[in-house]
Formats: sequence, structure tokens, C-alpha cells
Amino acid sequence: MREDEYQRVFETEASHWWYVGGRELLEHDLMSFAPNRASNQLLDAGCGTGGNLTSLARLGTTVGIDLSETALSLARKRNPDHLVCGSVSNLPFRSNSFDVITCVDVLYHQWVNDEPALKELERVLRPGGILIVQAAALEFLRGHHDSVVLTRERYRKNTLKRRLKNAGFRIVRLTYRNTFLLPLIFLKRFLQRGSLEIQSDLLMPSPVINTALKMILSLENVLLRYMTLPVGSSLYAVAQKPEKG
Repeated sequence: MREDEYQRVFETEASHWWYVGGRELLEHDLMSFAPNRASNQLLDAGCGTGGNLTSLARLGTTVGIDLSETALSLARKRNPDHLVCGSVSNLPFRSNSFDVITCVDVLYHQWVNDEPALKELERVLRPGGILIVQAAALEFLRGHHDSVVLTRERYRKNTLKRRLKNAGFRIVRLTYRNTFLLPLIFLKRFLQRGSLEIQSDLLMPSPVINTALKMILSLENVLLRYMTLPVGSSLYAVAQKPEKG
């Protein structure tokens, strides 16, 4: 993404509704699919400025990797240990190194070749290990924020499903999310089409609006424990590397 966007992410990811709602879902699934064990080895692939590493740290030993030195310099302010500069398409780790890998809002960027990246994630994950992926969804939602973060592709469900399977993963759960807010997101994208100003979506709304949006995502996260959703601005997948034999 643009270098100036990393500072904006760092400043907002602790309290912005988008990040708070995403971490809530991630933390629930980490506890469900990878129960708290001190021996867990966890990788955040494309860790950015380190917002998710705190959630992972409760489940074991964490490692974060990112291609951007700017992002890592900010991440070190939160998580000074176990940060590596490198590409998710060519991971500098031994095969079968991690019990859990998260890859949140990474695969769709222009600088990531997603198919080799998924094969690399499968390689370094231990048999039986869990991968959690989130990615931007649906091309008709492409807008100014995609220009800021250099989006290559917004996925459809079948596309992500096929690429996960081709990399060797078994799909545990695959769903759209950010469904309840889809009308607002679509309206914002529609209105942007007449504007020449390229602007990030990561502007902090008023406290009242931010709280309301967090509550909407919390309600949606509860529903996602029991069902999948048919459409949304993001795709969310839990996948497993099959046990050998």
C-alpha cells in the first residue's frame, strides 16, 4: 500500500470499527480452532503494523512477517520481538514450522502473487494446522481505498475456494462478511465515482458512529458462528492442512 497509509493504520487499528470487528471474529475462531496451548507456534503473514499480533500472543509464540520496513518499524512499537522482513510468496521459514497462520487483508494486493503465496503458507504450516485468511471481495465494490492500498483483485467466493484447494488446503469455513454494512459501503463507492480525490477509508468517524458500526459488526460476528453469509465486502476463510497419510 502507499507508505503514508501505514501510519494511518497504526494510529487507527486499536479503535477503528473495521479493525475491532475483525479482531473480534479472529479471536473467537482462534480459540475455537486452535485452543490455547503454550506450545503453539503462530505466524501472522503480512502482519502490517502489528495490530493482530497481540491477539495471537495469547495462544503461543508469535512471529510476524511483512515486506514493508515502514510497517515493521511501526509494529516494533507494539511487538518488538519476532518480526521478520520478507515476502509471503517466499517465506524464510522451514516447512511444517507453524500450528496457526493468519493472513488478513494481504493476498489481494498488487505485490502479492496469491497462488505461490498460498502454497508457501501450506508448506510452512504443520499437518493439521489452521490457516485463517481474509481478503477483499467483489469487484463491483472497487473504490478509492483500493487505489490507496494497491488492490490487485477483489475475490469471489469460488475463486478463493479454488485457490485454497489448489494449494492443498481443506476448507473448514468460507463466508462473506461485512454483510450488514454492505449497502453503506456500496453507496460510498457509488458516490466516489464522481470524485477525483483519492482517499483512504481509514478515517476515524465520530465516536458515536464508530461505536454504532462496531456494534453492527459484533452482531454479525455472532451470526457467523452459526451460519455463512451470501455476500459482503470481505471474504473470510478457515482452512486446514490435512494430516499426513
